[in-house]
Amino acid sequence: MMSIADELKLIARGEILSDEWNREVYSVDASHYSIKPSVILFPLDEDDLAEICRYGYSKNVSITARGAGTGLRRRPAGSTGSGRRRAQGRSPPAGARPAPTGSS
Repeated sequence: MMSIADELKLIARGEILSDEWNREVYSVDASHYSIKPSVILFPLDEDDLAEICRYGYSKNVSITARGAGTGLRRRPAGSTGSGRRRAQGRSPPAGARPAPTGSS
């Protein structure tokens, strides 16, 4: 049986990292939580991303999109979070500042 990384190497064109060191590096964000990924992918373009998503769906494998890992939302990369609360029309967290509008 092939590993997820080996299977993805057959369909994805972007860079694929699955060694222990890179998995450890990409397991953290700006918080002190850690979730180690099975594999790290850098899709080449939209078509590459679509193929990766199709693979994930067909194999029931979760895919977590990340930015630069600099978020300070107090939750680890890969966890669900406050975006859902805002989408449901709930109030922002206490102490949140409104976005600036117009020029001063």
